[in-house]
Amino acid sequence: MGRTSCRRFARETSGASALEFAIIAPLFFAILFSVAEAGWMMTRAILLDRALDLAVRELRVDSSDSLTADAVRRLICDEAMVIPNCARSIAVELSRIQSDADFPSASPTCVDRNAGSAPSPQFYGSARATIMLIRVCATATPLTPLLGMGLNMHKDGNDDYNLVSSSAFMTEPGT
Repeated sequence: MGRTSCRRFARETSGASALEFAIIAPLFFAILFSVAEAGWMMTRAILLDRALDLAVRELRVDSSDSLTADAVRRLICDEAMVIPNCARSIAVELSRIQSDADFPSASPTCVDRNAGSAPSPQFYGSARATIMLIRVCATATPLTPLLGMGLNMHKDGNDDYNLVSSSAFMTEPGT
């Protein structure tokens, strides 16, 4: 290859834009998918909070012992529309709070989708004029688990992330 061929090759710019695209595109797509992932995760979290608020309304006024963990799970799943397989993806804890020491110090129990059985977190039926704490943990799969935000999320062994929602309330006094 002569000097003139080398100079001609050095002056050639026809592939410059393709090279720039190859360098910038992965970063652009990572940012784009991270924004979509964050928006979808926020949508799931907001609808889980809303579903829990509606379930708490029911729990506050219900005086029967018919509200079991499964019944509360159904109340939440009926409203949390964007959590796939909701009944198998959420765990519900309900505890009575009589003093500061009754607040749980551990993280809420979450569902492990690979486990053969669902977790059985603490669930105490509500009593009249009692302060109650309810915590819900929903397990969800990222939209893009191998790109952008989905790659850097704190995930469990199944590559799922957990959304936690909680609420404290006082049940209605008996008449």
